[in-house]
Amino acid sequence: MHDKYPISEIIGHKIKFLRERKILSLQEVANAIGIDEIQQAHYEKGQSRIPIDKLKQYANYFEINMVTFFIFTEKEKKTIRAYVQKKSGS
Repeated sequence: MHDKYPISEIIGHKIKFLRERKILSLQEVANAIGIDEIQQAHYEKGQSRIPIDKLKQYANYFEINMVTFFIFTEKEKKTIRAYVQKKSGS
């Protein structure tokens, strides 16, 4: 069983949104990024942390600024804060 990491999950959802908006399959995006379909699915679900070099590949592939992945809604910020507090024992 894989852990879920809030930031990875949020970024993964953004990648999935971009993929679906362009009507691309998991396999098509995975091939373009140089990973297998299973890893692509793990990234989209937040079950694996995405290395920064892969994130840059996604940004290039989808023709967006990499910073876009780190612009969080208030709800996403709350989720991240709750995770950090839980992990720090506060």
